[in-house]
Amino acid sequence: MSLNRQEYEELFAHNGADQINAIFGVINSPQTPYVAQLTTFADLRTVIKSLEGDGYDAASELIDCFSSEEGISSFLKAFSVSDKYQITEGGLLVPKQNAVKLYTSERTTQTSYLRSDLLTKFDKLKNVFRHRIEQAGIKFDTDLVINSGYRSSAYQLGIFAYYVSIETNNAVAEVIKNTAAPGTSQHASWPQHAIDIAQFKRHSPSNPLGARVDFDNEIFDLPAYQVFEESLKELETFELSYPRGHSVANGEPWEIKPKAA
Repeated sequence: MSLNRQEYEELFAHNGADQINAIFGVINSPQTPYVAQLTTFADLRTVIKSLEGDGYDAASELIDCFSSEEGISSFLKAFSVSDKYQITEGGLLVPKQNAVKLYTSERTTQTSYLRSDLLTKFDKLKNVFRHRIEQAGIKFDTDLVINSGYRSSAYQLGIFAYYVSIETNNAVAEVIKNTAAPGTSQHASWPQHAIDIAQFKRHSPSNPLGARVDFDNEIFDLPAYQVFEESLKELETFELSYPRGHSVANGEPWEIKPKAA
């Protein structure tokens, strides 16, 4: 499906984003068999049918827009971001649930799905980082944890639609500046998907459960993060998806992906 920029904006604005949000409200319900991060576009269509599909035309059209490489390319071209985002390798192939491991941090209810080998590599990276931090004498009283792992392109549509729904004028044009379009997120790449990392404050009498501290761009300049980048280079198993100064959000220090052999 090929639309122009204004047509995409109108499709999202005329209930499209809200309808996608409603579909994911069903998918996230504990009464359904779906795992949100592993949903397929076929799953979204099935939910629409269960909702008596009439009135979900805008959502159906959005699903059609992003469920093929041709549709994704058309969207990127319409918003002149083809040089900023690329179609994700394997992004329309959703792994079976037994191909990924459920990861749950002890300090949060956040859950992630990821390949077991990536979890092993991340644990090694975390250990190297901790060792380097101690050697450098840098105070860093938090642990690194995985904040997000594999996310299907259909799930990315849900994320994108949510951000569009809370924007104002020209919502899609604003959201695409910092949020990957469905079909272009490194998190949907298979089998080598990206992971997001965050910090957790360690347990203390005043904070017995710990607390998540999300990364932001300012962390690029902290000595501890420079040690993290050195740890990435030492192991050569991961690299930043969007390094400092990248056209996507001026770089994302929290997202790393498996390094190509």
